[in-house]
Amino acid sequence: MDIKINETGELVELTITDPKTGLCWINDLMGNHNELPEYDDATDVYLMTQEAFDWWKELTEAYQTADNRKHELLNELTGAKYDVAFEAFEDIDGDLEDYPRFLNQVCDEIEAYV
Repeated sequence: MDIKINETGELVELTITDPKTGLCWINDLMGNHNELPEYDDATDVYLMTQEAFDWWKELTEAYQTADNRKHELLNELTGAKYDVAFEAFEDIDGDLEDYPRFLNQVCDEIEAYV
């Protein structure tokens, strides 16, 4: 997602990539939480404050790291262990800003289990 910072005019990028498909899904992540920023058709970029960008950048970096860890862990498991791990990941419930921490906690629990 191409973003123009309101205060500075700086052009920056915000991404999060599905480790399984390699596709960027930042628009889906933000849209699913009703947080898509204003879009400027004339310049083909989203507009965001520096504060909002910093928050999203920190979140998506933590999310990406945790999601990559989850993906690698699931790739190592088979059979019943995979099923238990997959279900544990599916059962995570919480606020978006807490999701990377919860994801890492489940990874820790699964690694201790296997």
